[in-house]
Amino acid sequence: MNSALFCCLLIFIFGFANTDLVIPLLGGNIVIRNNSDGSLTFSTDQNLNLNGNGVGRNTTFTVNGKNGDVSINDTVAVMVNGTSHGINTSLDTSKKSPQSILDSIFGAFKKI
Repeated sequence: MNSALFCCLLIFIFGFANTDLVIPLLGGNIVIRNNSDGSLTFSTDQNLNLNGNGVGRNTTFTVNGKNGDVSINDTVAVMVNGTSHGINTSLDTSKKSPQSILDSIFGAFKKI
């Protein structure tokens, strides 16, 4: 119970400071970052590289407290002979009104 309380305290303290909290792990790390635009980013990096062959994964979760936007990005890659091959997945949500979303989508077609 005490370790969970300590972790919550660290997240609270570093969430309001303009610095990165980096927690090193075997084969990667966890980073908690307070961005200059007021958003808070949690990310994990896991990488293994043996002579140009290996795997890597990066997951990022960003919350913008000012406007309520949430973004989740996930990258998975396999490295073969020094060349990286993989996929990126992204999910973004916003508190924009439905009309402003439609305007931004169809506004591009009106310009054509």
